[in-house]
Amino acid sequence: MIANFMDDLAVICSKQQNYSVYISLSILFAFLKLFEFFEKSANMRAMLMVIKSIRTDLVNFLIIFFVMLFAFITLAHIAFGTQVLQFATLHSAFANLFELTLTNSFKFSFLNHSIRINMFLTSLFFIGGTFIFVFIFSNIFLSIMMNSYQQNIG
Repeated sequence: MIANFMDDLAVICSKQQNYSVYISLSILFAFLKLFEFFEKSANMRAMLMVIKSIRTDLVNFLIIFFVMLFAFITLAHIAFGTQVLQFATLHSAFANLFELTLTNSFKFSFLNHSIRINMFLTSLFFIGGTFIFVFIFSNIFLSIMMNSYQQNIG
């Protein structure tokens, strides 16, 4: 009796997960339909032209960005992965570094552990990574967008 209940519960959980995937995809496609509305508005059409015109520059930028990101991920994983939980796997190192580059809510508790391991690598990793990703790459991205905007709009 309990075995049948557990089997039924597993089937229900599986169907719930499938339902969540279908609903998520439906909502994604519904939001993508908003681009049809954007093409009818003059301001939004201008922004879509800007986005369309930066495709190749954006792809080149993203290639360089992710090469540098994976270099820092590898550095963090090899240097600190054995003793710092945030960098124990490549997946967790990627998640933590991506969060460090894009948000202000990063948890800096790993610095205490990594400074004990190697102060030079920690300084290079944190200061170099912050400088490269936050200052240089964000400015390059903004300059690509502004240049395209000036060419298309201005």
